[in-house]
Amino acid sequence: MNYKIYDISQELLHCTVYEGDPSPKLQVLKDMKNGDLYNLSSLSMCVHNGTHIDAPLHFIQNGKDVTQIDLDKFIGWCYVATFDGTLTKIDAENIMQTVCKTDEHACKKILLKGNAIVSREASKVFVNYGVDLIGTELVSVGDPNAPKAVHDIL
Repeated sequence: MNYKIYDISQELLHCTVYEGDPSPKLQVLKDMKNGDLYNLSSLSMCVHNGTHIDAPLHFIQNGKDVTQIDLDKFIGWCYVATFDGTLTKIDAENIMQTVCKTDEHACKKILLKGNAIVSREASKVFVNYGVDLIGTELVSVGDPNAPKAVHDIL
């Protein structure tokens, strides 16, 4: 059986930033090219930039922060659903055809690779099937016009 590892991490300094969030900035403090003894930089960024985890605390008052989530949730086999071209909205009606083309109970971790967002209805289906994790390459898993709804359900 062939296995593939998908590195979904984003390059931090040039990643897409959620609208309204500050972009990461790197400032050179010391540079050996300028005669300094060593190279040293400072990084300023929003924790919502680049590859990150939206812990429950992101949208739920007194929800768990990322340090309170078991690392097993983030490691292991996942189903990769690839979307190309125009934005695909995953709805409850098309969820198994567009996302889990195998036994839906085997899809505990899902990576939405490409251009796809999850609807409120689809997020409820994911919860009912016991999905542990949904990863995305976009800046948000849900509709950017109503980001809280999908986050609250998941």
